[in-house]
Amino acid sequence: MPSRKDSCPRCDGVKDKRAEMCKNCQSKYNHSRQGTGKGWRLHKKLGYIYKCVGSSNTTFQHRYVMEKHIGRKLTSKEAVHHKDGDRTNNELDNLELMSRSEHAKINMTPDVAKKMSVLGHKKRWGFEDVTAI
Repeated sequence: MPSRKDSCPRCDGVKDKRAEMCKNCQSKYNHSRQGTGKGWRLHKKLGYIYKCVGSSNTTFQHRYVMEKHIGRKLTSKEAVHHKDGDRTNNELDNLELMSRSEHAKINMTPDVAKKMSVLGHKKRWGFEDVTAI
């Protein structure tokens, strides 16, 4: 019997020491490189729920829900806003379709705008450490 760290967490089969799952489970479950994932997953950095579609495309669940509701694909100039601010709450009554510029105005707080302005100014004039702010 393989040691615990050499066994797959899903089926207890043998896996490579560096892999998270055995090859059989990698092809069956959500494996982002293959794009064959069957379910929605949470993006750890962005906080949105997404799904791999095809070999290299991903779709976010909030955009998918809005596209199904309006019956067409969203353009690159359209954004879907979460009214309550929870990126995982993709109920239709929590989503609002708007332009990207309107969405930026809603989500841009004065503190963030000031910080972006200062960072942009310092970067433009060649200050090296712009992360210290």
